[in-house]
Amino acid sequence: MANRMFSPQAGSPAAELAAGITDTDTVIPLVDVSIVPAAPNILTMKGENSFETIIYEEVDSVNNELKQVTRGVEGTAQSWTSGQEIARNMTAQDIQVLQDEIETLIALTEPLWLQSDDSGIKEVTTYQAIETDESTINSATTYNAIETDETETKEVTTNVS
Repeated sequence: MANRMFSPQAGSPAAELAAGITDTDTVIPLVDVSIVPAAPNILTMKGENSFETIIYEEVDSVNNELKQVTRGVEGTAQSWTSGQEIARNMTAQDIQVLQDEIETLIALTEPLWLQSDDSGIKEVTTYQAIETDESTINSATTYNAIETDETETKEVTTNVS
C-alpha cells in the first residue's frame, strides 16, 4: 500500500472499542466515533507488548463504526478487547510520508538552486507554484530566479512539470 498523508488530530484524544474485534475484522465499533478524525485516516492501538496501526476509509456516525478498515498497516493485525483505546497518534508512516515529500521537493528544486559568487549573482528570489493532491505532488509549474549584478537585471524562468 502506498504511503498516504493523513490529517493530524491535536491532542490525540482516544476513543474506545465498543466491542472486541478479531484480527480479520474490517468494521470497528467505537463507543463514540465523533472522537476520531474524519476519514480517511490512520489510528493506533497499543497493548502491553504489541501495537497495531489501521487505516479507515469511512466513518459511520449513525452506527459508531469505522468501515473499510485496513488492518496491521504497522504492527500486526490482532484481536483487541472491548474498551481498548484507539487514537490518532503520530506513526512511522506519518514521518516517512513527510520525509518522502521533502525528498521530492528537493529533487524538483535542486536543479534550480543558484550560488552567488563575487562577480555574478547578487540576489536570487524564487517563486513557486506546486500542485498537489491528498498524497503526492503532481507538478511544480513555475520557478523564477532574478539575477542582479552591478550593471543589469535579468529574469530567468524555468518551467518544471
